[in-house]
Amino acid sequence: MPNMAASEDNCPVPLSNYSFDQTPFTYSSKNWNLSFFYNYIREPLDYPIYEVDCAKNASHYSFAVFHKEALEHKNYSLNECQLMVNAPFSMNASVNFTGLLRMNYIEILKMGFLLNWTTPDCEYCEKSGGRCGFDGYQFLCFCKDKSYLRSCGSGNNIFSNIDHVFCCLFRSV
Repeated sequence: MPNMAASEDNCPVPLSNYSFDQTPFTYSSKNWNLSFFYNYIREPLDYPIYEVDCAKNASHYSFAVFHKEALEHKNYSLNECQLMVNAPFSMNASVNFTGLLRMNYIEILKMGFLLNWTTPDCEYCEKSGGRCGFDGYQFLCFCKDKSYLRSCGSGNNIFSNIDHVFCCLFRSV
């Protein structure tokens, strides 16, 4: 994943698209996208942009926009930039689209984004008293005695001592 510590950096800029390929995560459909254009040949004059001053130079512009497709309709080619990155974000309930236009892009990035996590095995795990999780890309059911592939006590334990398993536990929604 790209390094983007929006809370600590004066000019955080995403330099690559996030990818969750081969993971149990997908982007939520509730996310919006803020598209960043780096080293663009010309500055859009008739479209609302978020200037990224720290990533521009004397002859090229860097900026972010909502709805990059609308920018194309204004005769701005997406190929006129050196790099384009989409940064997802989840709009807070207290902010509407007009409010977004008054914010700077750093405030928007700080809103974070939502991920979905689903697995068909989680229901069996939770019903057996376990907690669903992953070790790398492997689904595991974490139980009081051991970790199992599907559910607690299913006879397919992976680890005899879950204290040696370091991974994040997630709750399905």
